[in-house]
Amino acid sequence: MKIVFVFIGAESLAVEYLSAALRSAGHRTALVFDPALFDDKRYLTARPLAGFFSQGEAVVGRIISESPDLVAFSVLTNNFQWALNLARRVRERIASPIIFGGVHPSLLPERVLRHGCVDFACRGDGEETIVEAAECLRAGHDLSGIAGLCARGADGAVRCNPLRPILAQLDSLPFPDKDLFAPHMDIRENYLLLGSRGCPYRCSYCNSPNLAKLQGAPRLRYRSPENIVAELLQARRRYAIRNVEFADDIFTLNRRHLDALLRLYEQEIRLPFRCLSHPLHIDGPMTSALRRAGCYKVQIGVQSMDAGIRRDVLLRPETNADIERALSACEKAGLPYQIDHIFAIPGEGAAHYAAAARTYVEHDPVRIASYRMSYFPETPMLEFARATGAVSETKLEDAVDGRAGIYHLGGSVTNSVLEPVYRAWEALFTLLPLLPRGVGRWLAQPSKARWLRHLPTPLLVLMDLTNFIRTRDASTDTYLRYYAHQCARVLAQRAPGALAAPWRMIERFLAPRMPLDSERPEPAPRRGPHIKRT
Repeated sequence: MKIVFVFIGAESLAVEYLSAALRSAGHRTALVFDPALFDDKRYLTARPLAGFFSQGEAVVGRIISESPDLVAFSVLTNNFQWALNLARRVRERIASPIIFGGVHPSLLPERVLRHGCVDFACRGDGEETIVEAAECLRAGHDLSGIAGLCARGADGAVRCNPLRPILAQLDSLPFPDKDLFAPHMDIRENYLLLGSRGCPYRCSYCNSPNLAKLQGAPRLRYRSPENIVAELLQARRRYAIRNVEFADDIFTLNRRHLDALLRLYEQEIRLPFRCLSHPLHIDGPMTSALRRAGCYKVQIGVQSMDAGIRRDVLLRPETNADIERALSACEKAGLPYQIDHIFAIPGEGAAHYAAAARTYVEHDPVRIASYRMSYFPETPMLEFARATGAVSETKLEDAVDGRAGIYHLGGSVTNSVLEPVYRAWEALFTLLPLLPRGVGRWLAQPSKARWLRHLPTPLLVLMDLTNFIRTRDASTDTYLRYYAHQCARVLAQRAPGALAAPWRMIERFLAPRMPLDSERPEPAPRRGPHIKRT
């Protein structure tokens, strides 16, 4: 069977794991990737440019040309409307079944399946579910009885089968199929890896607790250190990888597991890596161990420096003293760190941002990443906003359906009154790591900071990029090279005559490095597509 995955704007470990499970079961897979330049649903949005660089029709054409037996979308709330749009256009031309999986369909299967272009919604871990679906298709059987799937009945009602038991032994999974994204992302320069699934905390703005509750899963599952290192050894042979990014929600959570992993990593891998941590799970000995093993940046979610807001609104247990101890531990060990901060939290304003600035300016983060609050389905934050009337029901519906702005584009709800306040303090947080401490203290005064709202966005983007270059962030470098390569590809296709030549040269120069010794089997001969009859 031929399963064609469709994804947007970045590498997806979820898709890579699903593809690896299918290929291990003898099925064929392919990826149709939509670069969605300047509207990638993750980091970068510039609507005037998005229309020019759009490749939507070409993406639909590529899906159909793959002659899929099943079309699979991995769907987050942010890309739900994009996935729906493509699914409708595909359904108009072929009759291959379409399945949506991921966080959004797991939590809202009925809402997803009310759209006729989606045949099935997969809930929870999808590796075993999608393999069983492919087996049923190969045997000519109906998919509607598969555990973990939801489908519409003949009466139009949505019926969800019981969820299958969770994947408790993550070591049993094949390593993710990186070859899917290798033509689009430079796997060599930034190898994305997941060593655990889940998170023990219940932050009000995050969907991780809901997924764990849905599956009845332990809120944290680990791969063994040996399994993680075996994947990296294979990746080093096949891709000659240079940097590693651990995508675990909290890489430093389990001290015993981390110590064993870092020892093996230091012995066998010895490559620069970055990871995510939490103020309650980073201390002096740990920062030293991370630094010794090759960590070049740890990302710490602070989100707010108001203890009451963190406790009562964000549902985070750490104190301000815990946060300052974590930052100081990184500084003492010489471990570069990034602070994540959320703007537009209900109940916060200029005084809260000034207090955060006064804390941050006394420390040495290499970057302060600013985000806007986004409301996701079934989260306590969404219910908090609804109960307090902080956001209108219409705006919340837009957020749940993926029609609202993303982290960097006003968040789920824009506020014309507070927008100048957000812009001023976001600008300061961008500048603080680049400024002498005395200048930062002076600008952190509300009467001075408010003038920063007048700084043009391109200048702030340039300053942020300067900071990335200064700190040699591998994941950002890979993202920028990806954008440059994809833009050059579009310009080479659309530029007239000889003007296309320089863009083709740039495209070839920036092209991702392909696997060194690909082990993917040759695809079987294609069958004709399932053309929809009207």
